[in-house]
Amino acid sequence: MTITVNPPAGTGAFQESGGQVVMEAENFDSNDTRLDPAGENYTFATVTGGYVDAGYMYPASEDLNNSTWANAAQCTYEIDFTNPGTYTIWLRRYCDDDGHNSCHVGTDGVQVGGTCDNTNVGFSSWHWHEHDITVSISAGRVTFNLRRRERGYKVDRIVITKNGNTPSGAGPPESPRS
Repeated sequence: MTITVNPPAGTGAFQESGGQVVMEAENFDSNDTRLDPAGENYTFATVTGGYVDAGYMYPASEDLNNSTWANAAQCTYEIDFTNPGTYTIWLRRYCDDDGHNSCHVGTDGVQVGGTCDNTNVGFSSWHWHEHDITVSISAGRVTFNLRRRERGYKVDRIVITKNGNTPSGAGPPESPRS
């Protein structure tokens, strides 16, 4: 028998500081199926070792068709930004092969660039991936959207930074919440 316990939704917005915010993927504010063609949302898991903190989030079913930005299940993260500017999105992710290597990301319900990742680098290990499109963020409350594209794409941590830092290893500590 397998019992999966999803962590509770977060409390308070993550606080950007010094041009950077760091979030554990499992510390989402909402996890919504939306119009996903598989009718599933993200799942909390701990099976693949090497993650940071409590676990990671991923689309669990291996029988999922790819989703689009418009219909994909999503986890959202509320962030308070005090430093406006151009930010880079980093994901600490794990994928097994080129059939499991992409997702969608956005802010306030608007996709940032096209598919995120979809590269053939870092299979079968936790790997930092830099999204190839930057995003302009104003000061204030922003909702970060992590949406499913392919099955099995595991996300451990999210770093949104404008200071040019390239995360490595586990990355910086998670940002506080208000």
